Amino acid sequence: MKLELVIFDMDGLMFDTEMVYYKAFIRGLKEFNLEFDNGVFLSSIGTSFIKTHEILTERYGRFVDIDTLLDKVNSYKDDIVLTEGLPIKTGVLELIEFLDENGIKKAIASSSFREIILENLKISGIKNDFDYIISGAELKASKPDPEIFTKTCADLEIHRDNAIVLEDSLNGLRAAYSAGIKCIVVPDMLPPDAEMREKAWRIEENLLIVRDLVKEIMGG
Repeated sequence: MKLELVIFDMDGLMFDTEMVYYKAFIRGLKEFNLEFDNGVFLSSIGTSFIKTHEILTERYGRFVDIDTLLDKVNSYKDDIVLTEGLPIKTGVLELIEFLDENGIKKAIASSSFREIILENLKISGIKNDFDYIISGAELKASKPDPEIFTKTCADLEIHRDNAIVLEDSLNGLRAAYSAGIKCIVVPDMLPPDAEMREKAWRIEENLLIVRDLVKEIMGG
């Protein structure tokens, strides 16, 4: 394999944002005396704001205005990040450094808004020298639709056979699989299930291990 591009998801892969969202989601629901639904929370992981809005509307829309709920959740998220910081996942910095040293392009393909992606990079202190960033708001369809990955490869003029996607969520894996791009999954809040084992190229514990795997792929 001639590796030319590594495509990073953001939430749950680069940053421990899923746990931040989990805490904020619970606090936001309590504000309106609503019951936490773990299935609803998990189904919203790795998808776009629009899809998340649809999921929450179906579950909680008859009890509360969803925009008001999401505003409250986002407020709590900001508070948590301000007081606790934004944890960087194991191996992120080491992998980025290795890719830079070896001239392999880096992209972020996230369902979050571009402003949030850039803010997270700034807060975490990660240098924004990515070759390409695409957000869910810039697409016609969100993960698990493959558009986010096919567009990334097309815009960078890199064949899908020469790219790898790094994901933590099943929706992201499904998108990469449909795009025909090898996907390494580093599970976050969801343990690997049968579908994940079937569709993932590799499943690894953290991005430090992924860095070593990339070294092997490159033959050194």
